Amino acid sequence: MKRISALILALIMITSILAGCGGSAQPAETAAPAVEAPAADVGSAAEVDVVSKGDGTAEHVIRDSITVGVQSDPADFAPWAANSNGRTNALWGLYQELGHMIDGEFVPALVKEYSIAEDGLSMTCTLFDYITDSAGNKLTASDVKFSFETGMGLGYITGMGMLDEIVVDSDYQFTFKFNKGLRIGDLDTIFRTAIVTQAAYEADENGMSTNPVGTGPYTLTSYTAGNSFTYTAREDFWQTDEQYLCARDMANVKTINYVILAESAQRTMALEQKTIDMCSEVSNEDIDQFREGGAYSGDYWTHGVPDNLSLLMFCNNDSSRLTADANLRTAIFYSVNADTILQSVYGGNGTTQHSMTPAWGAGYVAEMDTQENYYNYSVDKAKEYLAKSNYNGEELVILTEATGNVANSAVLIQAFLSQAGINATIKSVDSTILQATYTDPEGWDILMTQNACNTYAVTAFNPLNSDRYTTGTINHIYDDKLQELIVAAYELDATDEDLMALHNYVIENAYGMNLVNYITTYVAPKCMDSICLSYKKSFIPGGCTYVE
Repeated sequence: MKRISALILALIMITSILAGCGGSAQPAETAAPAVEAPAADVGSAAEVDVVSKGDGTAEHVIRDSITVGVQSDPADFAPWAANSNGRTNALWGLYQELGHMIDGEFVPALVKEYSIAEDGLSMTCTLFDYITDSAGNKLTASDVKFSFETGMGLGYITGMGMLDEIVVDSDYQFTFKFNKGLRIGDLDTIFRTAIVTQAAYEADENGMSTNPVGTGPYTLTSYTAGNSFTYTAREDFWQTDEQYLCARDMANVKTINYVILAESAQRTMALEQKTIDMCSEVSNEDIDQFREGGAYSGDYWTHGVPDNLSLLMFCNNDSSRLTADANLRTAIFYSVNADTILQSVYGGNGTTQHSMTPAWGAGYVAEMDTQENYYNYSVDKAKEYLAKSNYNGEELVILTEATGNVANSAVLIQAFLSQAGINATIKSVDSTILQATYTDPEGWDILMTQNACNTYAVTAFNPLNSDRYTTGTINHIYDDKLQELIVAAYELDATDEDLMALHNYVIENAYGMNLVNYITTYVAPKCMDSICLSYKKSFIPGGCTYVE
């Protein structure tokens, strides 16, 4: 009810405003720097993905079980499937990647070491020679080749346009062959790909959708769709050499029980009643109850970090859509008040943005913050560009996932557009099919979605990188100059000027708008001495540490 009331209030505000104006020793990844926000416990740039509440001297124990509240059902446990909030939170522990790129440094997972050729056109990797999956199959270089080729063939491993082939050199060595030199973020893409054995994958006629077999420290032991799922630590986990064991690949709790609670009020109540131990998806209205001084602070502690995800809006550039008109796209962007979305939907818990990339991304250019060319909310400018467009009152379709802050933001977007003279309807789909829906240019005009910035500022432009899609870009753009600017900004020796040129071109052509980069606050039990986060800033319960 609080969220609904906030949205109603925001809609009233829109109308009235317009009427008036016409600690761990384990390897860890540096988290994004804090931003000014109501949360007093927001992390700083010095804090890492293993965040301790103590001084690091507490004696840790292997905990028997932990219960985690999550918002969404993974629905599909396959190693490669459509991205969704449920999969982001759940799949850590089942599958492993080749390695971890942490603060720009390589930390081994399946690959022990690698080397890049001097010309940057190949990279040779050596696997540990004792890796086994949960079914007992040994993992070899051939399995790596199979995993990449299968995942790419299914369309779920993206960003690999630079890859020509994978050559198996021996049982435990393979070489990536590239059609161009490696660029910023390429290693992230390569190393962050789930790898499975061909034997296990082909033994399951459903592609491991409900029977995942991976090399990770956990196995899925029960799953009730829409209700819960349970992971159990493997007694035969292959990596026992602690010098190579990253926090993300540990099993510090024997049993992880995930409970699916779709509504924020359900998750808050479950924490209050102690039917769950931890949660990262507590509403802004309720989070103060768990912070220091709150009603439940005696049982929990909290930690907030700027999320790697931002809320973005894209217009469909396919020639069949009205939004192929740049003037209409510009009118749409000027009609949106991002600050109202931040305050009404996110409770002020984040920042509005001035570029496709959030300000904490490595390589962000401070000049972006002071430019006058971004879409600062202006109904007058929206109407000015609308008059230049070919729009004649047709109803546009806003495509959004059906739940959470994205859907709530879409409601406000619809109201903003109406005030500017643009009619729109909302098409809500489950997050598991959102990607498949926007890949088809038919049936939508405006896309409300979330996008990640992974370490480097330029990676936030990935939705506009045609190397990652077979449909131009996320919003069906076919623009050679855009791609040239993206390629230049991704080069290892790219300059601030390269990123600024890309940033300005995207604005000039109204190719996309970053609305809000928000803060995720984690609620953890007192028995948890540290929180371990993935590069997507999601909980990894097995990597967290525990005390008696």
